[in-house]
Amino acid sequence: MEDQQQPPKVSVGTQTDGGIEVTEEEKTVPIEKVDVDTQTDDGTEEMEITDDEKTILTVKEAARAVVAHESVWSEPVEMAYARNGKGETRRRKSCEKLGGKDQQLEDVEFCLASKLGVELVLKRTIASDEDIRDATNTVEYMVKRSGAYREETGIRNFTLVKPGSETQKLLDQIIKRVLSECEKRVENIIEINKEKIKALADLLAKKHNYRLGKDEIQHFFSQYEAGQLPPGEEGEEKAMR
Repeated sequence: MEDQQQPPKVSVGTQTDGGIEVTEEEKTVPIEKVDVDTQTDDGTEEMEITDDEKTILTVKEAARAVVAHESVWSEPVEMAYARNGKGETRRRKSCEKLGGKDQQLEDVEFCLASKLGVELVLKRTIASDEDIRDATNTVEYMVKRSGAYREETGIRNFTLVKPGSETQKLLDQIIKRVLSECEKRVENIIEINKEKIKALADLLAKKHNYRLGKDEIQHFFSQYEAGQLPPGEEGEEKAMR
């Protein structure tokens, strides 16, 4: 007699990759798995993610792609794919290493897009420490070192500011405000483009390895914005052909 596969055991109160707490009742419920091939340094490694994680991943990546597409200075998104169980949508970088103030602010907004996309489209809260850290580090660099806000601070470089000083308090206030402004801009983009994000996420979910090339994503946007890709299954099938 063949052994029957036992349901996965999960400790009570643990956090999944999507930041979802597992309750006592849920800990022995079978979870439908979806195979994902992810690229590693030494080849292709097969991984599994749940349907719930797949939904979160595709919405995160779609939100990033849409926010980048709606930005003024951003170059096209290069790819959306699952790597090590996590999504990672990338943009082609400009030849200019850091770019100007507006370009750096768009980098901040791009970092915030995945977290806010899941919150606004799926009404879920996810762990996004890495994205928040990247956004905060970029703003801190702009405020403390690049001189992007020297009209407010009066000085270009604050690398030696003492913690707790009045100057540090001023810098912290500016950093907090800039992050809040970026967050509001991203929220506005996502609210306006919710249906576009859902349609792109659905398309991404149907692709092998959850990957879309730059040209495919740009083609999706062109069709959608021309009214040739209505939300729903029919539009998704058109985009895949």
